[in-house]
Amino acid sequence: MIEARNLSYFIAACQQLHLAKAADELDVAPSTLSMALKSLEEDLSLPLFAPAKVGLLPTPNAMWLYPAAVTLLHSESFARSFTAQNATEVADHVVIRPHLIFTIGRFAKAVSCVIEALRPEFPATFFEPRWDLGDKESSSPFAGRMASVTIDYERADVPASGTTMHIVDDPWVLARELPASTVRKPSIEELLSGPIVVPALHPTLLEEASRFIGSRRMPNARFVAVDPSILPQLAREAPDTSFLIPRSVLSIRLGLLRVHAALVGDALVSKISAWTDSDTPATLAFMEALRRHLMREERNIIFDPQLTLRQIRYFKTIYSSRHLTAAAQKANIAQPALSNQLLKMETVINQRLFDRHRDGLVPTLAGDRLFQASAAISLALEKLESGRTEASSHAGGTIRIGVLPAIDHTSQMLSTIAKAIGKWREIHPSVTMRVLEAPNGALQEWLLEGKISLAIVETDLPQLARFNLGQIEEMAVVANPRFGLVNQGNISFSELQRLPLILPTSVFGIRQEIDATAGKVGVRIKPQLEINSLPMTIMLVRENPLVTILPPTTVSAHVARGDLICHQIIEPAVSRKLYAIYSDSRPLNTPERNFIRLLREGMAIIPPKTP
Repeated sequence: MIEARNLSYFIAACQQLHLAKAADELDVAPSTLSMALKSLEEDLSLPLFAPAKVGLLPTPNAMWLYPAAVTLLHSESFARSFTAQNATEVADHVVIRPHLIFTIGRFAKAVSCVIEALRPEFPATFFEPRWDLGDKESSSPFAGRMASVTIDYERADVPASGTTMHIVDDPWVLARELPASTVRKPSIEELLSGPIVVPALHPTLLEEASRFIGSRRMPNARFVAVDPSILPQLAREAPDTSFLIPRSVLSIRLGLLRVHAALVGDALVSKISAWTDSDTPATLAFMEALRRHLMREERNIIFDPQLTLRQIRYFKTIYSSRHLTAAAQKANIAQPALSNQLLKMETVINQRLFDRHRDGLVPTLAGDRLFQASAAISLALEKLESGRTEASSHAGGTIRIGVLPAIDHTSQMLSTIAKAIGKWREIHPSVTMRVLEAPNGALQEWLLEGKISLAIVETDLPQLARFNLGQIEEMAVVANPRFGLVNQGNISFSELQRLPLILPTSVFGIRQEIDATAGKVGVRIKPQLEINSLPMTIMLVRENPLVTILPPTTVSAHVARGDLICHQIIEPAVSRKLYAIYSDSRPLNTPERNFIRLLREGMAIIPPKTP
């Protein structure tokens, strides 16, 4: 499961020239930071950093993740401040809309720094930065006031609306990466005489750049439709090229280790303003604080999350269940462990979240406030998961599939999965698939925590979103005919209780299906031996007066030699079935949907096998 602490380390790493400085700023060992970033990449199944000649470069995935992670971390900080204060029971919501091209630049850092600086003054106000201009307007998850602040470049032909405040002048620069051995940095005249590129910027900025280039008659300048957020990669690909950009696009950040920036001059200076139609104390305070912040030297935003996303999920489960036992069962965690997590949350917030009674739990006012604030965390997490799904469906990525332990390697179940994987690889050659094996309880927990995308299991789990993939084959009683334990022909399910059975443990789908059928027909099945090894099971049945229950394909070679015999189980029959289960916290992406489709197609052409 993605954790807030790892996201905060990721943000810090992106804001420094190299990881050693980020580790120093976080006051952690460099190895701790590296492990956290590696864990985050594994949780996302996406590469976030690429090696460069010197240090690392953030990948396009990192540029997508940065604003999503910032919003999530702001929501965690707000949840703590709102829950801890006692004066207000209703939260307000201020949406910050920077109509600027996003980069890990000065403005991105400034907006976050100001939001956190205002937290003590406005503990009941959730300031939400929305850098994605494609975000649809949505209602607030809170019952209080909703307002917005827009940050944009000034235009002479567009009159100001509402309360407007000039925030900062943004001078343009020519930026170029220089070799480490450079002694004398080039002058602005030298940079202007060389090749110049203007990346894809705000329309107002492109107009200003076009006028400047036209007035200076610069035939060596060209406009390219490339996102300025990948400036470090562009600089390395074109080392002799200068980039004409506003200075705010640059900042101290990963990948910009040797970039020299020279001011163009007063002829090219953009002006940035903020305005709001809601003159609330929070919106006005934000605009003034942002103006003052940008007058000072650039500063990084350092998040220090105290609540984990797992704890938030546990809290919401407890809040809806109002009873620790029921919540623990729903969250698939032991009750003492769940109680311990709740106590940790109350210690962090310094507030009691529930009053304990004999018949259950009653939320306190602090508990009600945290539940209200958790809506912001849930929305931020949904956006992050949606972005991850979209990123995984493009340009590679990794999907993780979980399966229950299979008792045999020749079963029709494994054959069907293996064939589906082969066809899937032809459709998605650039996507990596990892198949992980674990018992049913672990698969369920991994799904809820986001460690796997979906799981292929042999038992129906109604609490999870699922597809019924169909029936594989019917089970049979397997015995050595020389011991005479089973009469010729079929055997009814009720007769199983008198047989000396060897069965696998309940981590296997076969055992789970047998136990479930026994419960339905009122029969008690008690095996004499529980063994999870197929070779050992077959050997014991061959050499001893014991029987087992297996798919006939498992022992087909032994049946052909006459060593063993299969008796079909009837009244009722026991069949192996496959289910694809997944978490409904995010939609399945294209590679995941295609894998399920291939499984279902494979199942449709395989008739159930009987002895």
